Amino acid sequence: MPDEWFRPDDDGSGPDELCPAEGTEEASDSGNPPPRHADDSLISSTTSGVIRVVTGDTGPSVVVGRTHASVTSTSSRRRHFPVWILIVAAALVVGLVLGTFITQSRDSTGAVRVTPGATVSASSAAADMPYQGRVKAIDGVRAIASCVSDPAVDSDHHVVRYDPEFVVDDKPDTAWRCNGSGEGQQITLTLPRSSRIVGVGMINGYAKVFGDVDLYSQYRRVRTVRWTMPDGTWFNQDFTDDDQDLQKVMIPPRTVKGDITVTIIATTSPGLIGEPTRDSVLISMLQVYEAS
Repeated sequence: MPDEWFRPDDDGSGPDELCPAEGTEEASDSGNPPPRHADDSLISSTTSGVIRVVTGDTGPSVVVGRTHASVTSTSSRRRHFPVWILIVAAALVVGLVLGTFITQSRDSTGAVRVTPGATVSASSAAADMPYQGRVKAIDGVRAIASCVSDPAVDSDHHVVRYDPEFVVDDKPDTAWRCNGSGEGQQITLTLPRSSRIVGVGMINGYAKVFGDVDLYSQYRRVRTVRWTMPDGTWFNQDFTDDDQDLQKVMIPPRTVKGDITVTIIATTSPGLIGEPTRDSVLISMLQVYEAS
């Protein structure tokens, strides 16, 4: 169909982008400003034979342009153009417009797009499903953190460190620690190689028992974290409190090359009220999985 017959707004503005202002078409050759339609959208004053898509508050609508009435002589009125040709031509135009218009969609910014009918293949649907199968933790992951508590001394006078590397040492009784709630703090994981990851896991507290004392319940525990991939995509992981096991979540398989950032979104209150040394958040383990 020629461009002069159908001109949808195909600027490609996304839902987060500002849509170009509507009604900025040039004035007609006569220099008069184009008149406005009932919905306050601009209509060209020379729309004879032109079909446009107008976007208003109530959605897109089709506007069929008309020629302006002109004074004709008596001789010209005697030579009427066959009416049936006009009827057939109008029917063809309307049919073509409706056939295209039925596939239009309007995004939240008001931009009208023409899109082909959506089809979902079995392979694309499967690609969006979380991985189901056997997994193994990726070895050799390195970790750094935006916050690290100073070393402490336990009741046996042993120095206890809380470096971020302890979240990837595969030992649940060691941990990274940050004083306070830790909300907004980050741990950055560096994979040893480009990997196709299928899931992640975390022990969301201090999974250490000292004598007959369970330290997990005395400190803050992580409730929610955000995993951010190197390309900027992310997902949140929520945790069950009072669960000292490794809590895993599977994701659609994706190839990752670069750093993965773990950001703490929410934590619990300290478990041991009135003890300042317990106002800290700890993470005993972080793992990134690939298919085994």
